[in-house]
Amino acid sequence: NAMFDVKEAHLAFKRSSSEPAIDSGMPTLRRFIRPSDWDRMEKMFDIVTNLPPSEVQQRCTFRHPMLFRLPGESRSYLCSRQTSVYLAGEVVPDEPVHFWMNFS
Repeated sequence: NAMFDVKEAHLAFKRSSSEPAIDSGMPTLRRFIRPSDWDRMEKMFDIVTNLPPSEVQQRCTFRHPMLFRLPGESRSYLCSRQTSVYLAGEVVPDEPVHFWMNFS
C-alpha cells in the first residue's frame, strides 16, 4: 500500500476516428483545464506564439495555482503551483502550432 509521488508524466493519445468533432472521444487540453482557468491558458498561448524570433525559446510562466483535471476522473484535479508554456517548434503559417507545457 505504498504511495509514490509522480515526478514526471507524459501523456499520448491516438485518435480513433478521423472526425474532428469535439465528441469524437479525443481528449482536448480544454477538457483537462478547469473552465475558470481557460482564459489564462489562451493568453499564455497567444503570448508565446507572438514572441519575436529572437525570443522564441522564451517561456510564458503563470506563477499562480492552476487546476488540471485528472484523465479519466471527472471531478478530480491536480493543482499546479506554476504553469509554463513554450513553443515546441517553429510557427509556420497555415500549419498547427505545437506547445510544450510544464506544470510544477
